[in-house]
Amino acid sequence: MGQSVEGQPLLDRTGEDESALADLYTQHGPFAYGLAVGIVRDGTAAEEIVCAAFLETWVGGTDSRTTARDVRSRLLAVVHRRAAEFVRSSYPRPEHKFPQPGLLPDWLALERETAWGMLCQLPDTERQVLELAYFGCYTLTEIATRLALPVGTVGGHLRAGLDRLAEQQREVVSPR
Repeated sequence: MGQSVEGQPLLDRTGEDESALADLYTQHGPFAYGLAVGIVRDGTAAEEIVCAAFLETWVGGTDSRTTARDVRSRLLAVVHRRAAEFVRSSYPRPEHKFPQPGLLPDWLALERETAWGMLCQLPDTERQVLELAYFGCYTLTEIATRLALPVGTVGGHLRAGLDRLAEQQREVVSPR
């Protein structure tokens, strides 16, 4: 859970003070920026997307059942949606691949390598679906057409791939 101030958890402080927003940004800003720059491939646009996503998440607030994982998930979902909208409205579709290391700060390049290693461990179809969805900004229908698979199967591969990545991330964060 987030930092506490006067015994109040960070997640209960949303909407109250700027220091809580700064704490939230310190915790999740690097991940949000990494996701945004990975999609839009433009540092300035990624910064704007992340700022807008933090504001949207902050204004949305939380309730007493909200956990740190919920806030992070909500924030990254907003970043992804805003980045995808930016790509769709501004540029022709990019080829799906990770950004080149020179575009990323050193600390983010290490996370990029970790993420790439996790993606490479997925079965090929799950990896392709995830890359097309998150880095190519394709819809499930477009991915299904591109891979000649039923839409339901594509959705299943997407869910299975996300579940595998979540499990891999848990193993990295708290090795057994």
